[in-house]
Amino acid sequence: MKTDVYELGFKLGKAGVFSSGQRIQMNNLFFQECNTDKLLHMILEGCRSQNLTVCESLIDNLYDLEIKSNFLVGLQNGSLDPKKS
Repeated sequence: MKTDVYELGFKLGKAGVFSSGQRIQMNNLFFQECNTDKLLHMILEGCRSQNLTVCESLIDNLYDLEIKSNFLVGLQNGSLDPKKS
């Protein structure tokens, strides 16, 4: 479960789906836990733009700190990974 959430974040980060401002906004939304609908919408839109399927484990556990952290670390690491030319 942890790996699939991390991998999804990594793929989205590597694809450059989210700007740095959007990544910061997602980080804030994850830890405020007040607007999960907006957060989920952002993730689903990002997945749709890359033809990726969002993990059920992420959707079902948006309040789980470990799941959120794995996704965010994957997203950050993917955005730092060198892009293919």
